[in-house]
Amino acid sequence: MSKRLNDLLIGKIRHNLKTHLNIVCGFSELLLEELEDVAEGSNGEGQEALASINQSGDSIVQYIDQMFAAHNFSLQDVFSQLNVQAQAFRDCTNEFVSQINERLAWCEANTPEAFFAEFEEDFRKIERATLALQDNVASLQSGSIDSVDSLVEHRVLSQDDVNLVGKFSESLEETPDVLETKYPSNILVVDDNPANTEYLRRKLVAAKHNVLIANSGVEAESLLKSEHQIDLVLLDILMPDLSGYEILGRNRELLQSKNIPTIVVSSLDEQETVYRCLESGAQDFITKPVNFMILAARINSALERKYLLDREEEHLFRIESEKQKNEKVSLHA
Repeated sequence: MSKRLNDLLIGKIRHNLKTHLNIVCGFSELLLEELEDVAEGSNGEGQEALASINQSGDSIVQYIDQMFAAHNFSLQDVFSQLNVQAQAFRDCTNEFVSQINERLAWCEANTPEAFFAEFEEDFRKIERATLALQDNVASLQSGSIDSVDSLVEHRVLSQDDVNLVGKFSESLEETPDVLETKYPSNILVVDDNPANTEYLRRKLVAAKHNVLIANSGVEAESLLKSEHQIDLVLLDILMPDLSGYEILGRNRELLQSKNIPTIVVSSLDEQETVYRCLESGAQDFITKPVNFMILAARINSALERKYLLDREEEHLFRIESEKQKNEKVSLHA
């Protein structure tokens, strides 16, 4: 089994484990919102119980990301390592799983009877997802996992999962190392760390882009307002003079009028940070350290959208110009 295939299989196991937590976190959040609308102010303990379920689920997700990361597994002994990681995962998350089950039992006994009856199926979905997670982890640490076939046998992965991973692995082998763009463009890279801008400059030039560098927010703003043609901006957030937030806010109208997409590239990855950037006008967000293959794909996607918008505006401008020209001819006829 190749390293790529190995990493993809571990990634699919990680994905399947997190699928159970998506249900736990998603439906506890929905139930919390529903309970807040019922006799407002009288369901504090119920809200606390549902919030606890949600937080416990989120904590388990973080452990999945840590313990089932691909770098924890080598090619030589991946299946025994799965057993070890599953045991460690179970030890670390037993308390959170117990909290979820305890809070579910409390909700069944103590939330308003009409509320539980109306949303019982949602509570059951959380309960079933928690049990499914425990079953998957128990299978992984059973000692009976010694091949890809055994992953299917113990329902850690489905046969469709294995087929999909194999097909995806083959397609990745065709991906070139140097991701030459279909849309050679002028890209402004904004970061107060010269090492970061130099890394991105060299990778972008290899992909056939032209690159402008700004090592401060003030410099970036000056370039945006200059005569330089800029097609896309890669923007850091934390800079000493003008932050990325300020650049987005102060230049939002300019960026929108020229269809210039902004991709935030930051070491900050909190939900609030991502939300604030997207709300401020950024088109995308990618975290450091940068995976250039992913960044290149997002740059190409953003540039494709920009060029489609530019062409649409040019087409509409030509139509309007022709219309005005015809109207002038008619007036003088």
